Amino acid sequence: MRAHYDGSAPLTQSNRCPLSPMPRIVPAWCRAVSLPVALAVAYLAGYVVLRATRTERWERDGRLYVLYPAGARPLYYLFRPIAYADQALTGTGAHIGPHRPAAGEEAR
Repeated sequence: MRAHYDGSAPLTQSNRCPLSPMPRIVPAWCRAVSLPVALAVAYLAGYVVLRATRTERWERDGRLYVLYPAGARPLYYLFRPIAYADQALTGTGAHIGPHRPAAGEEAR
């Protein structure tokens, strides 16, 4: 069981946080940083999986788009901030549901 670090004992090589093999005391700052880092890694991994499995090139403009599932608007808004960065870096757009053919075009 890991004890809470209250700041009374000096941190040494044997009881500091940065993933030593057997930390005796986990400082509060380490626990405070670990959760946001884990959430950020899970967020990035979720977007990478979505992008890897749901990317399609649209024939009309030749661009890549990440196609969010139809009816999954919350998922779209969850990943929208990282999709903006993805679009700025790679030019990949985002779209909810499949692309529809324009008027006069036949669906394939």
